[in-house]
Amino acid sequence: MCTKGVHVNVNVQYKALPNAIVANVMNVFESAHWANFMIQYIVPHLKAYTPTAQAVLAQLQAWRATTVPVDDACVICMSTMDDDPSNQVSLPCSHTFHLGCIREWLTRRNTCPHCRHEFKKELSGKYAVTRIETTLVLSEEVAGSSDPQNELVGGQTMNAVVQMTLVQIQTEATNPGCELLVRIHSESQSPQASPQKSRKRPMSSAAAAATLKRLRTG
Repeated sequence: MCTKGVHVNVNVQYKALPNAIVANVMNVFESAHWANFMIQYIVPHLKAYTPTAQAVLAQLQAWRATTVPVDDACVICMSTMDDDPSNQVSLPCSHTFHLGCIREWLTRRNTCPHCRHEFKKELSGKYAVTRIETTLVLSEEVAGSSDPQNELVGGQTMNAVVQMTLVQIQTEATNPGCELLVRIHSESQSPQASPQKSRKRPMSSAAAAATLKRLRTG
């Protein structure tokens, strides 16, 4: 079973091999090796992304404090607590903060600022990559030629934008498959400006299954 979807955008640079043409670079970007490389690259960033789950943030209003001495301070803003109960939140760990302060805090991290009590993260569990779209940015001269895929780009350092779609899965036995898509466009255009110059192919079932083991966010 697949649930929540996540979209990740990454800007990368790739140095083409000597004597390579655009088609050679596109072959790299639609290979399982490229997919595995990008997955290994984003996993540490996903694990470091720790905003609290929206379901927890939605409960903050229900966690209003009942008795808080007005001379107690909110450790986030270091200001004293006021006597308005609608502006005071007592977390399950019993520490109290201003509602606005703790809401902003938990949208960036998933721990209590006082005791480090952990709340559920917005991204947690196992994810599978279902789509990797790589847009190769070419010079106007190359992109505007009659056959850009046969243009020589050997030795050049090229920019690319990688858009990855991930879905949350319940078990590693779930294999939704992964589609690899490669587009080319010129430096003066948006990635959507040249949809006709694209190629796509599905990743093999074995390669897609192997990537699941790399996508645990904790």
